Amino acid sequence: MRISKRLLGLFILISSLMLLTSCNSPQLIQTLTQTPPGISEREATTVPTTVSLPTQAASATQLPFATATPHPTASPTFTSTSFPAETLTSTSTSTPTQKSGVMVPGIYGSGGCNAYWITFSVNYMGYGAHITWCVDHVEVSQDGSMIFVMNWNADYDFYQDIWGRFTITNNNLFLSDNQNNRYDPITVNINQMGSMNMVPGTTYYGTIAFPHANPGAYRFVIHDPDNKSEISDILMIDPVITINEITTKFYPLVGSYYSDKWNASETKDGGFWLAHKKYALCEMSEEKPGKPQGSLINTIEIGSLKYDIYRTQQKDFSLREYVLVGGVDEAVLATKPLIIVTIPYDNPAPCLDDIGSVLASFHTP
Repeated sequence: MRISKRLLGLFILISSLMLLTSCNSPQLIQTLTQTPPGISEREATTVPTTVSLPTQAASATQLPFATATPHPTASPTFTSTSFPAETLTSTSTSTPTQKSGVMVPGIYGSGGCNAYWITFSVNYMGYGAHITWCVDHVEVSQDGSMIFVMNWNADYDFYQDIWGRFTITNNNLFLSDNQNNRYDPITVNINQMGSMNMVPGTTYYGTIAFPHANPGAYRFVIHDPDNKSEISDILMIDPVITINEITTKFYPLVGSYYSDKWNASETKDGGFWLAHKKYALCEMSEEKPGKPQGSLINTIEIGSLKYDIYRTQQKDFSLREYVLVGGVDEAVLATKPLIIVTIPYDNPAPCLDDIGSVLASFHTP
């Protein structure tokens, strides 16, 4: 019985040693650490690897404009690229109609458009916009000056209002002709000078007046060097609307009217008489010097001239007497120029607008 116990203890000791040896076997360790069949090494990874996302600066290089360098203020900066393919061109070979080498006063319908791309930054963010600018028409006045009627429009896809660069001075926007003459602006009238805050889809208008054209000039190009753009082939050959001259009989004055607005004739006394082509009872005529018959209702300035207005109410129209009281030489005012005007009750505003255009045109020869 005592021997059996000793043998049992020895057997247990030997078994324990064999078990420990087998647990440290390299083959067993390798077997337990192998990836199960059918599972890739990446799929077996329990902790995901961090992936670097592209930065904002990297994606900005894909935009069609350069992102501006950050600066301490939010003032916008610009660059521009012209689009010459969008310039309107003309193949007309007509020769200009001129009187004594001077361009005929009137409205010339030839114009054109071009476009350019501007880039700018707002609060360190880069933006771009497509600007279209156009010459709608050109008006040549009685003194020969050329008034370009223009407009600008912005197109872009983000909410931020852009700041379009329209810093127009006498040394920037200019005109050239088919004889290589250069014309600098004499007056500029745009919605806002300097920076213009543009809203997408809104059209902004302006006029720029240039000196009279040299004899023989009829094809023009307007240049915008700030934005590297130009509108070419502006043909001024025959006006679509002429501006005709008025010579008064009783006063030392001359004026003008648009041929599409008025029919011209004379009063029985030989003074000028205009009847509107569209609005019945909208008329104006020159009267002999005399005392106004109506009641004084107002004194107004129309252009550079000042008129006293007297009114008499009629059944179908309002009769007004305009007496010139300022804006010309005293010798002219001493003659008390008198213009009779009739204004229909049903279309007073457009009639007054066209009458005002004529009244503002009077000046000494």
